[in-house]
Amino acid sequence: MKRSWIVLPILATLVGCAGSVNRDNIYAGSWVGNYNDITRPDTGSVDWVIAPDGGMTGTITRNSDGEVGTFTGTIDQEGQFMGSATFGAGGDFSSVDGSITYSSSETHGNFHYLFDGDWSNATFTLDPNPAP
Repeated sequence: MKRSWIVLPILATLVGCAGSVNRDNIYAGSWVGNYNDITRPDTGSVDWVIAPDGGMTGTITRNSDGEVGTFTGTIDQEGQFMGSATFGAGGDFSSVDGSITYSSSETHGNFHYLFDGDWSNATFTLDPNPAP
């Protein structure tokens, strides 16, 4: 009986800690970079903020026409993301999916997107965007 009196508080503490494990997305933060469309002759830039829960917001800029699109999406812990970008003119990126590879030396990735009825593929690099 005495042992259960000691074990119960320890068990309660362990169970309580299990619910407080940090599951924040490893990509959380502010990122900027450039992309190179390998399907169409185009380049551009990305400026993304990734929330701890994996939500993504930001912009994608197309150098071909100077249009800046608003990007929204999600990313998982493995770096797989999906979303869309809405531009004021020139056509939207109605479906964007890709992946980010994070390492201590370089963060890069690729994405596949639907633009004007055609699928395009792009590669990109990212750098942390320090807070002002």
